[in-house]
Amino acid sequence: MEQYQYFCTISKHLYQQLESLSLACFALSRMGLFSEELEERRIELLQKIEEHLEGFELAMFDHELQEKL
Repeated sequence: MEQYQYFCTISKHLYQQLESLSLACFALSRMGLFSEELEERRIELLQKIEEHLEGFELAMFDHELQEKL
C-alpha cells in the first residue's frame, strides 16, 4: 500500500505543477507573449510525468495485493 500511496502523492504533485505551468503559459499567450523558459520547463515536466507513469503498473499491483490481504 505504501508504494501506491507514494505513487499517488507524486502524481498529484506533478499534475499540480503542470496545471500551474500550463496556466502561466496560457496567460502569457493570451497577452501575445511567449516564454521559452516556461515552455522548456513544461516539456521537462511532461517527460517527468511520462517516466513516473512507468511505475503505474507496479503501484497498482501493490494496491491490489494490499486490498486482498
